[in-house]
Amino acid sequence: MAPARWIPGAVALITGVSALALVAPNAAGAAPTATLTPPGCTAAVAPATALAVTPAFAEVPGLPFGVATTADGKFTFVSSDGVVQPGGFGGGAVLVYRGDGTNGAAVATVHLGRAVAPAGMALTDHGQVLLVAADTELVVIDVRAAERGAPGAVAAEVRAPGSSAIEVAATPDGRFALVSMEDSKQVDVFRLSTGHRPRYVGAVPVNPLPVGIAFSADGATAYVTSEAEPNPTLTTPGTLAVLRVATAERHPATAVEHTVVAGCSPVRVVVAPGGTVWVTARGSDAVLGFSARDLAHGAPALVADVAVGEAPVGMVLFDGGRRLLVADSNRFGDPRATATLAVVDLAGTPELVGYVPAGVFPRQMTLEPGGKEIDVTNYMSSQLETVAVAPLVAAPR
Repeated sequence: MAPARWIPGAVALITGVSALALVAPNAAGAAPTATLTPPGCTAAVAPATALAVTPAFAEVPGLPFGVATTADGKFTFVSSDGVVQPGGFGGGAVLVYRGDGTNGAAVATVHLGRAVAPAGMALTDHGQVLLVAADTELVVIDVRAAERGAPGAVAAEVRAPGSSAIEVAATPDGRFALVSMEDSKQVDVFRLSTGHRPRYVGAVPVNPLPVGIAFSADGATAYVTSEAEPNPTLTTPGTLAVLRVATAERHPATAVEHTVVAGCSPVRVVVAPGGTVWVTARGSDAVLGFSARDLAHGAPALVADVAVGEAPVGMVLFDGGRRLLVADSNRFGDPRATATLAVVDLAGTPELVGYVPAGVFPRQMTLEPGGKEIDVTNYMSSQLETVAVAPLVAAPR
């Protein structure tokens, strides 16, 4: 377990986490009741036990970014750049695997073209459609056609005004999709249709370098991370924006309700079952927990600050939301160095449990259906990693 870390503004020193919440509820992911001061930028990482976990690794073509698994667990999709195209040039592709990609077999490659760099992905329409954020486009892939390796799996490529599309998230009702446009300070909104032809609605203006998107359980609220404030310097913090989804669908320009400071370079966001909004603050080497209730009222909302490894990026909840796996990317360190995955316990006072081996620049991850394994893309070592959940759950605090 990690040693204590002091964050200015906190009045208690707790192993592995700065927190004013001395009385934490037992419910998984439930938010503590007091607030903290957001951390600044740091190069310090939390020491912790190397867990006795042996992941499986499989080589994949190109530079894998996103990963998504069908609800029945039969197929896995991996977005990747630098994949050889039919003309012999490198370009973007979605790789299709039967099974989880590590223990399964390659089925097909959906080529997206020489100039397309696919990033985040999301399944929607009852698993029939795969949405892919790619440069200036939202790409729509017919899942059944891709699983068969059939030509014409790309059902649509819709251009939008924004650039450097990085993450895509479909609303829980499947009617709309939000895409973070990293270089355009906006989140593009698309209306989805059963004909697989999205229509661009408009843009939600947010702070510079938006990346992560997540929805509340009821779909009424969206949370968006931005790496910087409006006038960024190397040490200014990033932010977490709170969007009203119904407004984004009709009048995107006015959808942002509140914006709060979210540490240094916040890049991904997930929402725990108990109402805590978790953010990876890449430049703070931490995962931060925010009270959804306080965010909704524009009140100080930071309730947990857990020090993890170097430059955390992707993360996923598992064990019913009681634990969190975090990709400590080490993306700005030695490019030949491997990185780690941090296991964070959320049941009670949030705390770092230990580390799991990873490849070079672990980036995105997903929990497989059934909750028994987690798939991780290792971007710079061209790997798909699979981690068994059982040992992560069994690891003591």
